[in-house]
Amino acid sequence: MPHRLFPFSLLSQPVTAARTESVVSTSAWIGYILLCTLLGIIGPIIVMNTAKEESVRNFAKAMLITCVIALALVVLFFLGIVFLNAI
Repeated sequence: MPHRLFPFSLLSQPVTAARTESVVSTSAWIGYILLCTLLGIIGPIIVMNTAKEESVRNFAKAMLITCVIALALVVLFFLGIVFLNAI
């Protein structure tokens, strides 16, 4: 008999299998991190296009966003320093 607060029992729901994906080894992660950091903006683009695992592609997307934000901040600070010295 279902409870009043929970008319639909969670236990009666069919259990679906979790999405299985190959496990990325620690040495592969170290390689991806080195590739993304040493090659700047190009590294995450290469990893996004070549990685088979979704977790690695998501990591590369996050690294690409971080690189773009860092590049924008460097440009803004450089322009700020140049304009402050011009005054």
